[in-house]
Order: sequence, then structure tokens, then C-alpha cells
Amino acid sequence: MDNKQVKGVSEKGFTECLLFCLFLCFFGAHRFYVGKIKTGVIMLILSCTVAGTVVTSIWSIIDLISILTGKFTDNEGNAILSKKKRAALENNAVKITDNTANNVTPQLQVKATEKLLCGNCKAENGANTKFCINCGTTLLKKCSKCNADNSDEYKFCKECGNSL
Repeated sequence: MDNKQVKGVSEKGFTECLLFCLFLCFFGAHRFYVGKIKTGVIMLILSCTVAGTVVTSIWSIIDLISILTGKFTDNEGNAILSKKKRAALENNAVKITDNTANNVTPQLQVKATEKLLCGNCKAENGANTKFCINCGTTLLKKCSKCNADNSDEYKFCKECGNSL
């Protein structure tokens, strides 16, 4: 990914995080690596007891699955993704157009963390939010054919291809 940074994607390496989780999971090394110090310390302390080792084993398996599926995040909530997934996100990033240059008012940008960025005030909103929580701008359009939520800037439904 070189010097480019996709919003919502951590700069922390996927491979490093995965290896820490595989080999040093009982000590919470993968959590320390991504900046989750408090939970790393909890894992480290729990690993000192037999019962705690059982808990950290289960916790580590859940973290491993989260890392492999791209759901594991750093301390700022940014996803830890493989280089392949990062490149795909970088290539598919939605660009917000300057509304003064083209008289276009884009309503949102879908980020890697599945949050919507309001095109009007730039506030972050939840993935299923229909109106901006900060300024009230409409964020999504419903498809008349399949009822799917679509970005206000889409001309065709992302699910069925119906004209919006």
C-alpha cells in the first residue's frame, strides 16, 4: 500500500498480528501490537493461572478468527487487513467530489469500517443510518425493486441493478 492510507484501515501489519496471535496468544502479544494495552495486560495476567489459560485460549481462538476474517481492529477501531484486501479497498475507494466544482452534492463515502461519511458536514454515521446524525442530510436511497439501501450518489441499485 506504500504511502497511501485508506481511512478505516490500520497501518499495523496483518501478517505480524496473525503471527503474534498464533505463537504468543497466551501473553496477548497481538493485542499489545495493535495498541489494545488494557486487554493485552488482562490476557497476560490471566495466562498465569490454569483457569485463566482456558479463558485466554478461547479468547485467542476468537481473536484468530477475527484477524483471519478482517474483523479485528486496532485501538482506534481501524481494521487489520491483509495486503490483498487493502489493495482492493484502495482501488474501490469512493471519492467525494467537491460540490462547488461540479455542482454535485455527494451524500456519503463508504469506508472500510462500514461507516458512512456525510458529504455535507463530513460527520461519521453508522452503516444503516438514513440521515446524518450531525446535520440531518439524507444518506441512503431505498431501491423500489428490492428495497436495498443505496448511497445517494448511486444511479443504479448495488443489489439488483435497478435504476434509482
